[in-house]
Amino acid sequence: MKSKVSLGLTNEPTSQRANELSHSGQATLSTVLLIGGIIVGIGILLVFLALSFLNSSYAYRASARAESVAQSGVYDALVQLDRDSSLTTSIYSYSLPVGSDTAMVSVTWNSSADQFTISSTATVALSTKTILAVTSADPTTGQIFLSSWKEQ
Repeated sequence: MKSKVSLGLTNEPTSQRANELSHSGQATLSTVLLIGGIIVGIGILLVFLALSFLNSSYAYRASARAESVAQSGVYDALVQLDRDSSLTTSIYSYSLPVGSDTAMVSVTWNSSADQFTISSTATVALSTKTILAVTSADPTTGQIFLSSWKEQ
């Protein structure tokens, strides 16, 4: 009797073996696609969070800049009132350039209360800030007193 040398081959039909390999490949492909989809989803989430953070920091900077420009308008009006306290016209308005931005300043005289109301509005990007300040002046010394300061 002759002995057969085993080469590790099975006696399975070749179509069954090919079918098993095909199922194994399909499972691997499904796993790779699932893991790839999760990685892409995490990447998109990180990009969205980064853009959201950048937008919120830009909005914060624009808001702070608008507030600073509006404050500059109020301070400028206070300086003008201090230099010329005879400004008793009912409404005095002007625009004040501050760097690349502008504050719209309005000074209103209330003769019955003997007070000036200063309104300064500044818009930077989509952020608008308005500051209202009420002042009164001592008639003898001309010294200006700030009665109220309100940010809107």
